[in-house]
This record gives sequence, structure tokens and C-alpha cells, in this order.
Amino acid sequence: MSFARIAITTGVIVVAGLAAAGVAGAVWLPGRDLREVSPATAQSVVGRLADATGARVSVAGPITLRLFPMPELGLDEVLIGDDPQTAFAADHLSMGLGFGDLLGGGLSPRRVVLDGPRLALEEGPEAGAKPTTAAASAAAFLIAGAPDLTIRNGILDLGLGGGRRVLLDGVEAESQALTGGGRELAGRMSAGGVPILLEMRLGAADREGVRAVAGRATLTAGGAAVTYDGRILPGGFDGSIDLRAGDAGVLAGLVSDVSGATTPPPVPFGLPLRLTGALKVDHTGARLTRAEMSLGDSRAEGELAWAPDGMAGGVTARIDLGRFDAGPWIEAAAAPGAAAALLGALPANLDLSAASVATGMAAMPALSDLAVTLKRDPRTGGDVLMPAFSVESPAGATRLDAEGRVGQRAGGLGFDGIMTLEARSVSGLIAAFNGGEQPAVAPGRLGRLALRATAALAPGGLGLTDLSGTFDGAEVSGGLSAAWGGPDQAWRLGGRVAFDRLNLDAYMTGRDAVAEADRIALRGLPAHGGGRLRLEAGEAVWRGDAVRDVRVDVTFDDRMAEGVVRHADRAAATTPFLPRGAS
Repeated sequence: MSFARIAITTGVIVVAGLAAAGVAGAVWLPGRDLREVSPATAQSVVGRLADATGARVSVAGPITLRLFPMPELGLDEVLIGDDPQTAFAADHLSMGLGFGDLLGGGLSPRRVVLDGPRLALEEGPEAGAKPTTAAASAAAFLIAGAPDLTIRNGILDLGLGGGRRVLLDGVEAESQALTGGGRELAGRMSAGGVPILLEMRLGAADREGVRAVAGRATLTAGGAAVTYDGRILPGGFDGSIDLRAGDAGVLAGLVSDVSGATTPPPVPFGLPLRLTGALKVDHTGARLTRAEMSLGDSRAEGELAWAPDGMAGGVTARIDLGRFDAGPWIEAAAAPGAAAALLGALPANLDLSAASVATGMAAMPALSDLAVTLKRDPRTGGDVLMPAFSVESPAGATRLDAEGRVGQRAGGLGFDGIMTLEARSVSGLIAAFNGGEQPAVAPGRLGRLALRATAALAPGGLGLTDLSGTFDGAEVSGGLSAAWGGPDQAWRLGGRVAFDRLNLDAYMTGRDAVAEADRIALRGLPAHGGGRLRLEAGEAVWRGDAVRDVRVDVTFDDRMAEGVVRHADRAAATTPFLPRGAS
């Protein structure tokens, strides 16, 4: 090195040292504001911070500069950004700097301490887009750029779209850079009053910018914890997730509170939940594959995918429930507001299947081979289209198929569409609802059934119109309506059913059946019910005679059905009738 270069270098160091010493003597005084003793220096500091963050910086409180043992810049009542509503604010910002930061034109904080930081972030203009505000960029510079970070009593206000927000308050965090480029983070916060503990270890980036990451978030209320182990990629991440909760219902309620949902999804309370799977997120969306879930004694597997340009978050799901206990879900779905919450929680596309389904109701026969496809209506976004539904029951070798629309109706969920019902043994199906007791009819009766109808199903009733099909070999048409529940938990039945031919005698052979004097009576029906039903037949067998144009007006009252028989060949009697032994 030449003598000239040595002299110049030495001169620069001496001048810089003298300048630093002068500044130190001027500002390292307790309670002194840098703007009072060196306005130009204060202006320079604020300007360099604005350049580093890429946003306007205003400081309402004192600005202090400490030089020894290491330079430290302190700013009180800081606002970074143009709009006070969306700006990044802090009660106090402290930055540990290097001596080179004082001599150079930029800022490279070694340590950042934020007291009372506040930041509001809105969802991007496109679903899933990252916020790009100046305040967000400034926060990223201060939080992610410093090797050593401390946050005390922070607030993060997140907009989720649709008017929903999440407020993270009481944010306390410590983050340190690791040797080799990694980072550790530990902190705690509160979301909707729910305490959350966070731990994360981030590895150094490789040549492609990929980092290994392992993290854990624990919700101290509800006994829930989420762990993630994998990689952070440029524009996303790829790894495995493990969610555990001691009470699935409490977790659902907490999520609803945090997200601002008016009603929590109808998730059963009291059942433990675990969800595991492989999670990948990139610019195309997110995918959860090889997913396995347990809820109480029920098990499920499947996959979920999310695309940012689809409806309802663009979520599609395929779930195989295996052996499913629907009882707790039916109970949860009956809660006030659960129907709307369930519809709101459904993905845009859902394929659901189960090998067997237990309903938890003693009067309901076992179900098997459930298959359901649900799609959000792209025209309304309210009701859900159900292009396919099928379920079977060993009872009577029965299969029910449906297609139509599912939506909120008075009292809960309802269905409008087409239903088809096939059974090889109506007698066996009736026995499944009647404690195993077979109805007493002539051999070969209450056998095959195949019906199709336009259906309107609501929580308290079912209406069938345009009914057509076959029953015991006869052609059937007409319509039926049924209702149940209410204060008295009673059932009601009404409608008209027409047959091309009907053998009334064949259904009147049991001990609880009476057929005489142009009257029929059946006992042993389910209790607490009533209604009226008209049966019609072009041809019929009645009390051993072939008759034409038959009409039977049946009245149901509790456990009794009584009917008046009229036909073209003999006028019916009109005197009151009671079966023998009835009072």
C-alpha cells in the first residue's frame, strides 16, 4: 500500500472518530432529544430510516443516539406509512447499529426492540394475495432483517376479507439469528382472548432459497396444538402438519371467535381431535394430502386442495369416513344456527364416503355405503348443489338415491330434488324401524318397492310429489306428506296413493288387522301419530270379491289406522266402526 493511501485512510478514520466523539458529547446526555442538539443529524437519521423501509417516517417523541459501547438509535412514538389507519406504529423503536451505519448512507440494524408495535393488514385484492402496503414492507425490514429481535406488547390486526378480522394482541416475541444463517423464534400472543404459544426454528437458506423449518403453535385454551415440520420454499412451503385438540368443539368455537364467525361450525363437543397430513403451499394454492383424522372413535382419510381463484376459497375435498358415528354430529347440527354455520363451512366441492354409518338412534336401521357429492351453487353461493347421494341399509336390502339442492330451511338443513327408494323387502324395512317385529301379512306381500318422487325435506317434515313406481308388483302414483316432531313429538301422515291393482285382503291377515262391514282397521302402529291418507285402485280384491274403482279413506290416530272402503260394485256402510276389543 502506498504512503498516500495510508495517509488518506488514517485521515478518514481520525475525522470519523472526532465526528463520532463530537456527536457523542453532544447527544449522550440523559433526556436530550437529538433534534435539540443536532437537528441535521436527527433529520438524517429519520431520512435514512425512511429510505431503508421504503415509507414515510414521522417521529412524535424524542430521538436519541447512543454511541458506546455500540451505537443505538432510539425513537419514540414512531409512525411509518402515509395513512395513520394502516401505518406501522410503535411506542418505542430501538435499533442497534454498527459504526459503519453512522458513516455510510444506509441502515443495517443488528438488534431491533419494538415496544407497543401496532400494524393492520388487509387481505390483498386477490384471494390469498400477500399485503403489499408500505407499512407491511417496513415491518418486514425491522422484524425479519435484524439478527436479534424483541417485541413487547404488540398488536396485529388482520383483515380476512368479507368483513372478518383477527386481532392478535399481547404479542411478545424473541428472535435470534443462528450461526450459519438460521433463526429461532419464541413468543406468545392472544387471539380473540385465546392465549397462543409459538416456537419455531428456521434453518439457513440453500442455493435455491429453501429453508428447513420446524414450528409449534399451542392454544393454551382448549388443549390444542399444531406442529409443522418441513421446508420453506420461495413463494410457499412444503412439509407435514400435526393438529391435536382435547376437545374438537371447543377448538371450533375458538376458531370461530378468532375469525369473527357469528356461529361456530356444528362440531361435536367433548371429543378429541387429531389431524395429520402432508401440506404444500405455493403460488397455485395449497394441498393437504395423505390426510388422516380421528374424532372420538371415528376415523377418516382424504385430501384437500385450495386454489385462490375459486369460489368459497376454492377448496375441494375428498373424505372417506370409513366407519362413521354420525350421532354426535346429528346432535351438534340440531343446535340453533348450526345449519347456516355448516353451509358456510362447506368447501366449494366435497366428495364424502363412508363404509358404514351409525346414527345413534335406536329406531334407525344401520346404514352403509354412503356416497355424497356437494358443490356450491356458482349462481347464488347460498344453497349447495347435491348432484349425487346414495346410501344403503341391510334392512330390507334398501337403497336411497337423491340429487338436488341442500340449503337452510326453517329449523335447520333441508333438501329439494329427486329421491328414489328401492327395497327388496318392505317387511324387513318396517321391522328395522319396529324393534325387529315383522308385520303380519299374506306371503309374498310387503316385498319389493321401487319409488321415485320430487322431494322437499325439511327438519320437521317430508313432502313427496309426482310419486311413481311399483309396490308388490302394482304400479303406484300420487303424493305423500309426513311431519314429525313438534311440542308433542308426534308424527303426521297425509296424501293420496293410487294403484292399478290392489289386494286389500292380503294385507289384512294379521291378528291386529280387521276387515268387515266395508271397514278396515290396523293396530300396532307407532305411537303418537295421526293423519289422513286416501288409497285408490282401479282393480282390487276386497273380502274375497273382485271389485273396481276402489277408494279407501284411512284415518290414523295414535297406534290405530281405520279406513272406510268404497268401490263401484257396492256402496260402503257409513256407521261408526271399532275393531273387536277396542274401547
